Amino acid sequence: MTPLWIACVGSVPGAETCDAAIDLAAPGVDRMLTEYTRARPSLRPDGTALDGGAAVLPLLPGASLTLYHVEPLTTTALAWVMSASHDALRHQRAFLCACWERQTARGEVQTARPERQQAGFLEAPSAWLDRVAEEEGHDVVSEVGQVAIDRARLGPKARAGYSLPRGLTLAR
Repeated sequence: MTPLWIACVGSVPGAETCDAAIDLAAPGVDRMLTEYTRARPSLRPDGTALDGGAAVLPLLPGASLTLYHVEPLTTTALAWVMSASHDALRHQRAFLCACWERQTARGEVQTARPERQQAGFLEAPSAWLDRVAEEEGHDVVSEVGQVAIDRARLGPKARAGYSLPRGLTLAR
């Protein structure tokens, strides 16, 4: 499987905590957010699909998305992720095992250096999770982690079936 570049579209109900670049007043935005959440195509910072250039998410003029690079979870990593006792810890583990790079809305690329664990999978240091959570919020970590889990569960040919973590909805 190839890695994905994803944007976070989940929101806390009533708070619109999704990526600030998304134009929530654009015509058809509800449909576009729903389709993107279900299919999770790889994106460019301008909201177009990486593989075809079609507009996937409407953006505010001059705005760019913050993108997260999501690597496929190995079978061993997925087993470790799913052995966690609750969703928040599963999402954190999946984030650390799958996301080692992000591109900010300003175009700055930030990376973490993953380390090989005794079980054989790669995991970013916890400081990476702390940095992203402090700058973007824990819901971003949960959403990226959920995408990694869904992708491992669905496989590379899935065109739908992705979901948001419990507690997040689409901005309306």
